[in-house]
Amino acid sequence: MTRESSKIKAVIWVVLMDKRKQKITAGRECDQVTAGELRDAVCRKLRISSDGAEAFAIWLCSPLLQLQLKSSHYPTALCDLWYDLLAQFSPVTENQAKRICR
Repeated sequence: MTRESSKIKAVIWVVLMDKRKQKITAGRECDQVTAGELRDAVCRKLRISSDGAEAFAIWLCSPLLQLQLKSSHYPTALCDLWYDLLAQFSPVTENQAKRICR
């Protein structure tokens, strides 16, 4: 995501464990939405109580790396760093990382 596109109001597609997709619209810009806010928005859409929301987490996943986000993490910031995270935390070669991060 580029800095220019990060100023767009957040419309995020979340893929659930059962492969269903949920469209979540946040009331602010993409780069300002935390993983906790995203989790809470998904739970509201699925009508899960706020007490039950604590059992869920937001993950960023690719074939070579999976990260569970803390509530305070900013998913778009981590997406911007994905190439570096692959290089640091996976056995990926530079060419593989470039293909994944296109």
